[in-house]
Amino acid sequence: MKKYYKGISILEIEPKRSDIEIIDIRRPLEIKIFSLEGIRAIPMGELLSSPGKYLKKDTTYYLLCRTGRRTTMMTVYLRKMGYDAVNLEGGIKALYPEADL
Repeated sequence: MKKYYKGISILEIEPKRSDIEIIDIRRPLEIKIFSLEGIRAIPMGELLSSPGKYLKKDTTYYLLCRTGRRTTMMTVYLRKMGYDAVNLEGGIKALYPEADL
């Protein structure tokens, strides 16, 4: 798994968030409860079944979920398929620990 894993703390990329492609892979209900402006939402199930429908192989994608656990698995899966995926470690909870997610 380590061979395919790539991650960065979400706190490190926060200042340049508007300049990178971030994908929120949480379920629609989770996104409805709490979402971040300007971030593309693609539920994990949809991304798993049809990554080519949503992603290009020449673009870097930063994956976001609540805590970073789902995106850890998704990052490895996408990287094995040839996509440049990066896990945003800590997820939304690292940015907004007080948020009721």
